[in-house]
Amino acid sequence: MKKTKVAALSRHHNRMKKLKKAEIKPVTIMDCNEVDVAIIDTVLKTLYHNSHIETLHIDEDIYKRAGINIPYVESERLWEVMLNSGLVNPVAGFGNAGKLKLSRNGYELMAKYGGYKEYMQAVKASYILQQPQQVERFDTTGDDNDCVEVTETDE
Repeated sequence: MKKTKVAALSRHHNRMKKLKKAEIKPVTIMDCNEVDVAIIDTVLKTLYHNSHIETLHIDEDIYKRAGINIPYVESERLWEVMLNSGLVNPVAGFGNAGKLKLSRNGYELMAKYGGYKEYMQAVKASYILQQPQQVERFDTTGDDNDCVEVTETDE
């Protein structure tokens, strides 16, 4: 019989080979505002690109298909944010709970910027350009005293 050679690998080496095979990607940490912008962007793009359907259910047609899993409380908060933004309108009527359609302002935003992320980037860029540049000014008179004494003179 043939003898098989078993290589004695360390646990660390064995684990590293498994991790390389799994190709685990590093996790990027996003703050809450970035997550909100990304979710709103996904909702608006889905509504815009499926405008032939007109109304979509936010949980079943948008969140599930995009692979977004958020708690119920966050879903309700984002629902209120989107409605108050004026970019989407809820659909009223029996059996239409949780359905959205893109408003006129939403269509204009999507046509002009292509997405909510792009809109937010444009807003941030214009805000930065409008900020006055603060120039630090130094006193060049040569006086070391910052305070000027005010005296009254009698005439």
